[in-house]
Amino acid sequence: MRRTTALGLGLVLLLAGCGADNTVEVVTAEASQQAATDCGDHEIGQNERLNTPAATCLLDAVKADEQAILKITFLTTEGDPIKQVYRHLGAGEVQVVTDTTEDKFGPNEVRTETCTGLVRSSFAFTFSACT
Repeated sequence: MRRTTALGLGLVLLLAGCGADNTVEVVTAEASQQAATDCGDHEIGQNERLNTPAATCLLDAVKADEQAILKITFLTTEGDPIKQVYRHLGAGEVQVVTDTTEDKFGPNEVRTETCTGLVRSSFAFTFSACT
């Protein structure tokens, strides 16, 4: 009886491993963001400038045509946070998401633009064109 049970169990295990590999690789937006260079999450106070390593990280990624993401929070004169996320999409295009929902005196919106012509400015960045 033990021999029959062992043979039956072995046969089940053998057959379980014989099927075709039916796995499917799913790449989510989160997974593709993880593959991007992380240029950090930075808070900029009033009259401050984005630090050079963070700015250089994004500029270098655009120049090398590599994906990158940079998050910046800066404060209004009233102290309300405005959050921006810069995401290099490739081919010189940078998606800029600006969240003013916590700004009591601002437009209270989340705006997404695709911009080109990234240049370092006195504060953070400027672009030649955004749509």
